[in-house]
Amino acid sequence: MTLGCSLTVGDVVARPLFQKACVVAGKSGLTRRVRWAHILEVCDFETLLHGEEMILSTGIGLYGNTSDKISFVQRLIESGVSCLCIELGHYFDTITEELIELADQNDFPIIVFKETVRFVDITQDLHTFIINQQHSMLTTLENISREFTRLTLTSQGIPKILKILHESTNAQVIFFPNQGKGQAHPFLRIEEQLRLKEMIVQQIMKEKGLERKDRPLQVKRGTATFLIQPVGALGQTWAHLVLIIEHKEPEEFELLVLDRAALSLAQDLLRNRYMEERTLHSQNVWVDNLINRRLQDEEEIRKLSGLHSKKNTPLRCRVCLIEMTHRVDQETPDDEREANRLYHALLVRSTFEKFGFHPAISSSENYIVVVAIDVSVKKPEKERWHAIIQTLHLKSTDEHDGDIGFSIGIGGSYSKLADAYQSYQDAKFVLRARDIMGKVASVFYEDMGILRLLLPLENSEVMASFVDDYLGPIIEYDRSKGSNLLWTLKVYLDNEGSKKDSAQELLIVRQTLYYRLEKIKELIGEDFMSSEKRLSIEVALRAYQLLHPEASFHAETD
Repeated sequence: MTLGCSLTVGDVVARPLFQKACVVAGKSGLTRRVRWAHILEVCDFETLLHGEEMILSTGIGLYGNTSDKISFVQRLIESGVSCLCIELGHYFDTITEELIELADQNDFPIIVFKETVRFVDITQDLHTFIINQQHSMLTTLENISREFTRLTLTSQGIPKILKILHESTNAQVIFFPNQGKGQAHPFLRIEEQLRLKEMIVQQIMKEKGLERKDRPLQVKRGTATFLIQPVGALGQTWAHLVLIIEHKEPEEFELLVLDRAALSLAQDLLRNRYMEERTLHSQNVWVDNLINRRLQDEEEIRKLSGLHSKKNTPLRCRVCLIEMTHRVDQETPDDEREANRLYHALLVRSTFEKFGFHPAISSSENYIVVVAIDVSVKKPEKERWHAIIQTLHLKSTDEHDGDIGFSIGIGGSYSKLADAYQSYQDAKFVLRARDIMGKVASVFYEDMGILRLLLPLENSEVMASFVDDYLGPIIEYDRSKGSNLLWTLKVYLDNEGSKKDSAQELLIVRQTLYYRLEKIKELIGEDFMSSEKRLSIEVALRAYQLLHPEASFHAETD
């Protein structure tokens, strides 16, 4: 046996304790794998088996007619057992033609001992061999993993990793990055690589959403089995690593070493991405010039963003402003701060690219500015933006970020890249509105509603006068009496004048609400629920929040 190959029925039969044994049926199944040996003397065994066991039995539980024995063997086959070893004797004196025919039809080896054998010696021998083989495999796997890790630190890490993977498995290895040329070991002509890549991409799309994260995708093609392992990090797939196994089923060792190789390749790609991000950061100083209106030439912007080849293609952009809600400890070392900044910039960039945007990024410790240029028409823009927000929220709770959170503001969509300045102003507006107003459901500028009119006026006398005209008597009453009628008014309007819902939200009985509403009518007029006056009051409530963000609305506590 070679390293990584499972123990087969044929290997077992060749061992010393089986010298006097005879394979009487199912000889075509000698390549079946044996993961364990199990002594079985009961008829109800389905819950006791996991599959690929060698069953040892004297047939003590089968003392009956031929049909019982046939049923017993049939159920063993259906349970995925590797083979059956029978000690011929009083309980199982012969292997009938019907049993031999059943075993041959299913390539299920039946092995007989014509003399008494000690099953305990067989199980001890096989289990020792299996455990030693497993230990040897894990030791070799650990050595290979160390070599993979070492190679990720060299300039030619990827081709050397592929070579070791081939030498460890004796299988064809192909590495297909999402961008750039593939690599194969042993060498494959470009035409053959492209043919295989097309087939693999089609299969991945077919199985999308059904693949298991703990095992590679397996695809059968003739005598070959393709093991397709995604390679990536930060929730993104950057490449696929393919192992082509010929004329046999994949072994556990092959699955494990493929997984280790994919992990090392992912580390190599991630390191390169960090280096690219560092370079991009130094290049993206122009983003600051763009969002501060120091750069306005459309052609130059396209060139700097790497989209000069699309000069005749209409492009729309938005600015996304991400405010990190944590603050960096001043004692944090500079290199750790820089690593965190690069990590977040890389995470954001890969997420935007995944959903069809070309991002230009400027980042600091607490802010990331993304000029998101839409280069996809496959899905609606808003749908992709919501997917980005959801992905970033999920990633913000991973083990790297811990409890780091963030707040997002997304500016308006513009047809000229030079208008990123205005979209940036929009995004800052959204963050300020969400900070002041608290419960603002949307992160998009176009969904800010009346706030788009009010916020630019927040420091004007006009707004203060407007608030005083419609809410002044209530504000003064609350100030002098220590009450909170303003909160009651807002809740009542928010609930469309429903007394039941308003009382429940205010946590008061309905009679108390009636008293407060009478006082509100007395202060601002009986007609405060008429359409025109109600609209003015609701605008005044929003304006009051803008003028007095520190005096946020809250329920009374008695």
